Amino acid sequence: MPRRYYAKQKKTYAKGQDFELRRKDRYMINIALVSIKPRKDYDIASKTGEFYIKVGSGVRYVRVPNNGFIQIHENDTFETGQSDFSLYNEFLTLKRNDKKERKIRIRLFERDVGKKDDEIFDIKLPLKLQVSDTEYKILEDKDKKTKVKIKIRVARTRY
Repeated sequence: MPRRYYAKQKKTYAKGQDFELRRKDRYMINIALVSIKPRKDYDIASKTGEFYIKVGSGVRYVRVPNNGFIQIHENDTFETGQSDFSLYNEFLTLKRNDKKERKIRIRLFERDVGKKDDEIFDIKLPLKLQVSDTEYKILEDKDKKTKVKIKIRVARTRY
């Protein structure tokens, strides 16, 4: 009589995988750049300002662009050619009793050759996680000489 062979299956689930949404809230946070407009000439030597953005705080920050700079003339507008010029993405898992608010630090810098880079603004942006919506905000420096328009999308997700 022939023997039957049974294939032993491997466990293909991820560690901590759970498809129940009752215990946890999962959110996706996306911050995208729409435009930058400087009304001031930041460099004396050249006619363009070299800008970059840091999002996040501590050791875990994101620099955009990660290499190089965004060069803009005075009173010109840098508009992203794509629909989503993403600055920051995060998938966040909260338990039921956790706060539904998150603060994200956004800093705009202007590069100076041979000196420390100028920090134009440093803003801690509060995000409400209860509302699933897209919101546009304009961030300005104290003198209102530089404006940055960003798109913030917070959405509840299963994944």
